[in-house]
Amino acid sequence: MIYSLSLFKFIIKTKNNMKPKIFILSISVLICALTFVTCKKEKTDDPFTSIAGIITDAVSHNGITANVTLNPGNITQTTEADGKYQFEIIDTTKTYSIAITAPNYRDETINYIGVRFGKRTTVDIPLTKLNPQLTYTVPYSGVSWHIETQQTISWTSSDLTGNIKIELIKGSAVNQTIVASTANSGTYTWALPNNLVAGTDYKIRISSVTNTSISFESNSFSISTLPLPSATTQSATNLGSTTATLNGLVNANGQSTNSDI
Repeated sequence: MIYSLSLFKFIIKTKNNMKPKIFILSISVLICALTFVTCKKEKTDDPFTSIAGIITDAVSHNGITANVTLNPGNITQTTEADGKYQFEIIDTTKTYSIAITAPNYRDETINYIGVRFGKRTTVDIPLTKLNPQLTYTVPYSGVSWHIETQQTISWTSSDLTGNIKIELIKGSAVNQTIVASTANSGTYTWALPNNLVAGTDYKIRISSVTNTSISFESNSFSISTLPLPSATTQSATNLGSTTATLNGLVNANGQSTNSDI
């Protein structure tokens, strides 16, 4: 534009000395220059209303590949490695939200995004990496479980997606797979089979099905194969109006017992 104005001033100052044909040619050049500048300016404007931005790693600030969903409308885009996305907005009267998911990152949702007609609304979104952790809670150290009983295996987890694998360890080797894949609900009920060998060196290993590097082993506990203690109720004696003697027999079957009575 500055060059065009300078040219225009030059033409006006020298028109008296110009031949008509040269003067007309100069005016044509000026018009073309102004047209070029105007067209160039129009191309730099955003041609539509949009919501756009970059999905980045919160620490490195590098762009990442992610799924970006715009609502209302449930319109999804997958970003390239640079993390850039852009949605064209037709209805400027609505308020929008953006939901982002990416492997190994925490999900993120940005709500209440307003737009202005003919403007680009920029929403850059950093994502935080997951820090998956897994810890058992039951069985406790030194507890004894008996074959043919049902026991509850418990664990806690954070930032862990997918199912859980549970194994029985004896010594340092896998004795058996209790369950190859179960929901990460925090508990699993296990019926101890009768083919287990008695021992005090058992452990439970819990691991992620989708990420085998994430696993945790319990402390050592015992498995008993002796028959469970049994009790037989006998007839009550010394019956009175308010008292009686209760009788019964207990067979410990080689195990330790105690009475809470």
